[in-house]
Amino acid sequence: MMLYKYRSLENIEFLLDIIVNSRLFAATYEALNDPMEGYFRYRKSDIGSDLLSEIRAMKKETKILSLAKNPEDLLMWSYYANGHSGCAIGVQVLPNIENKVEPVTYQENVVRVTGDISSDEAVKKLLTTKFTAWSHEEEVRVLTKKTFVKVRIEEILFGKKSDKKTRNVITKVAKKFGVNEFRTLSRDDLK
Repeated sequence: MMLYKYRSLENIEFLLDIIVNSRLFAATYEALNDPMEGYFRYRKSDIGSDLLSEIRAMKKETKILSLAKNPEDLLMWSYYANGHSGCAIGVQVLPNIENKVEPVTYQENVVRVTGDISSDEAVKKLLTTKFTAWSHEEEVRVLTKKTFVKVRIEEILFGKKSDKKTRNVITKVAKKFGVNEFRTLSRDDLK
């Protein structure tokens, strides 16, 4: 399944790192833009202090690679690709024991953790659940302990407002690393 990472072209060194090293950065939940990431509720009587400590520790050491299913979402281009002047990188996450792609679940309420769940299951649920307001992102995530997730870059889509000179440089570099699909989106492409 092709997935997409929206990127700005302002810090071109980050984009070049993605292309040259075939990898995407995975951040801690605290570094993500949603202030409710990883937040959960529990009753002290339902959950022991050991389980609570395990969940908190595992949550801090787990890193998240957020990807989108849709490369043509108008709002995603606005939020994450510098107002349509960036790009969306189409990737395949390289399979290994650590790189399992997990769908994000959207719900109205904060996740509630009870004592009948393991710390692994709780952390997975906490870091793959978001409020319904974010559902337009059609997000999937890779949860990992590593800072980078290996990917195969399949295509690069450039935003309508992306700089032509920058597009040309990125295209030349990406071709040298085996990327052959490039496209600049038009207004008609955006949904």
